[in-house]
Amino acid sequence: MSITAFAVHSFSSESITEMVVSLPELDSREMQRNLEIDISRLPGIKFFEASLSSQTLMLNYDSNKLSKEKIDGILNKWGCSPSEFSFRTAVSMK
Repeated sequence: MSITAFAVHSFSSESITEMVVSLPELDSREMQRNLEIDISRLPGIKFFEASLSSQTLMLNYDSNKLSKEKIDGILNKWGCSPSEFSFRTAVSMK
């Protein structure tokens, strides 16, 4: 008879959401900079990029710490009306 044992290490996982937003109003370096400053201050942001050429904002964030409504608030603050949202969810292990 053979017995196999596995050690299970506890880990904390976070639910990472990738969000891509089309922003037709993203047309200046100043707006890009303002969005980047405010978004970098949000809790749970793992990665973000604002692109003037494609007029999009891409975010990877911990959905346990940050909601879409908070992101919408920043976009609205700077006069952005998102025309399209795309979401993808993954689980990351720390």
